[in-house]
Amino acid sequence: MGTLRLLLALCVVVAHAAPLPGIHTLDAGLAVKTFFMISGFYMALILAEKYPAGAEGRRLFYTNRLLRIYPMYLITLTFAVLFYAAASVHLGRPADRLQFWSDAGRHGHWGGLALVAVSQLSVIGLDVTPLFGYSAAQGFHLLGATEISGDIPAWRLNFLPHCWSIGAELLFYAAAPWLAGLRTRGQAALLVASGVLVWAAEWSPGLLSSMATYHLGLLQLPYFVLGMLTYRLLKGSALFRPTSLRAAPPAALLLALTFSGWPQLGKPSGYLYLLGAWLVIPMLFSATRDSGADRWTGELSYPIYLLHVPVKWSLLAARGVAAKDAAEVPGWMLTLATLVAAGLIVVLVDRPMERFRRRRFERRAAPVIDVPRAKS
Repeated sequence: MGTLRLLLALCVVVAHAAPLPGIHTLDAGLAVKTFFMISGFYMALILAEKYPAGAEGRRLFYTNRLLRIYPMYLITLTFAVLFYAAASVHLGRPADRLQFWSDAGRHGHWGGLALVAVSQLSVIGLDVTPLFGYSAAQGFHLLGATEISGDIPAWRLNFLPHCWSIGAELLFYAAAPWLAGLRTRGQAALLVASGVLVWAAEWSPGLLSSMATYHLGLLQLPYFVLGMLTYRLLKGSALFRPTSLRAAPPAALLLALTFSGWPQLGKPSGYLYLLGAWLVIPMLFSATRDSGADRWTGELSYPIYLLHVPVKWSLLAARGVAAKDAAEVPGWMLTLATLVAAGLIVVLVDRPMERFRRRRFERRAAPVIDVPRAKS
């Protein structure tokens, strides 16, 4: 499972760079949706098998999730802000995002800027920012059917714009204990209701519905709930207890599709890919749950996702390119540089934090049953 998470993260990296020669990676949107399914599966599993029921179990779950998300996020955000500050000093004027902030402040749009700042520090609301545009005359406003001339997307003011998905994850984590407590029919009903909402948004015309379908956490909920339902329905089945040999063929097929152009052909093929991932997730987890190497590769996926955009900016700056969002770097270069940066932050930040999380968990709550370690 960790290897799949790593490869999905690398698909997102390559999507923000020049394509790799001869390789067609999975669409970044599909990669993120698959991440949401994996996250739902993991949250259902650890809530059922690791955290005790009741208020103390929920408190441990929430605090451990925050300790997993925020340290690396805040370090990456600090780096991004310092990068733009240094670029501004070098250019002798506010660079890129800082220029947008300066313009909004000069025109008195402090309320909107305050909300953008709070969302960036807290991560909460980063999935909402893409639904807005900004112009000096109007300030921040909901998108309409088309972009208004002179507008910029409001997400351009975010220093880590790709982290909208982490804002969606926080929404899911907040609801996870309640979702896990639902009966199977309740989870299924929620899946259907949220799926219908997504379908309606996808068929609604206009830029706002398009951005909401892609970014808004509420409209990503079906994928998370589907992952939780996967655990609920399949935990006692043969799919949940395969040998590595039995898991190998479907896993190999899924990984092959991840690096083919087929899932990008349109929505039907994309949904078929997600269905395949839904079936393979429990098999991959059961086949690799005792693998230290697989766990290590999985630990890299979150920092890779966090760091690849600031790493891209740094590579472009080193090459003398000023327009960070419009320019591309070679996919192999961004992949290698991001892997190195992710490895460093895992060793220096995530590993010590993981030991702290494990110690506090062991002091305050015993596992419900003995299961191999999953990320807490």
